Amino acid sequence: LRLNVPLELTWSCEKQEDVPCKSCRSCKLRIDSFSGLGIQDPLTK
Repeated sequence: LRLNVPLELTWSCEKQEDVPCKSCRSCKLRIDSFSGLGIQDPLTK
């Protein structure tokens, strides 16, 4: 967050879909990370 990275342009999902699957290992880690920071993941709005 300190680097002002555009989080809406980042991708973690292991599947080649248009939206994150929210069930693969990478999606679960991303969900936990955003939740831990107390911010909304821009890809799941």
